[in-house]
Amino acid sequence: MKDYDIKIEGATEITVYGTNDDTVLFPASAKIDTDRNKFDVDVEGVAEVRIGIPCACEKLEIACGNAALTVRDLTFEDLEIDGKGDLKIAVSNIRGAVQINLLKGTAALTVPEEYSFRTFNKVRGCRIDNSIAEDPSSENSIELNGKDSVLTIAK
Repeated sequence: MKDYDIKIEGATEITVYGTNDDTVLFPASAKIDTDRNKFDVDVEGVAEVRIGIPCACEKLEIACGNAALTVRDLTFEDLEIDGKGDLKIAVSNIRGAVQINLLKGTAALTVPEEYSFRTFNKVRGCRIDNSIAEDPSSENSIELNGKDSVLTIAK
């Protein structure tokens, strides 16, 4: 699998992590739809969700709202987080481009001490508050998209 699309409704604690092999782990109540290169997971009605996917993928999309999201031990070309409301996002041991899409929401992103990144804010009405030194040559990027939203980045 190369493309993972994860939609989570109602969970307040979400962890998406890399597995050391081709194993995919998801809640028993999840609805699954697979294709040769795509894996869709829909989860509803579970307060705490843990989903494991292979540690390297092309695209990972996570849709959630008003939740604490942890993403760890993954390498990707593109991680897209579609959020509603208030998000608390923690990342560790990740590599790739992160896009955070919010509509009238806030997100607090916590990165590890050694994490190197650069930021992009391409939308009016959105703001990135970041007091951490950026590396313009970093392969890791953090982009904020949406409307009337704020992203705060801290260690």
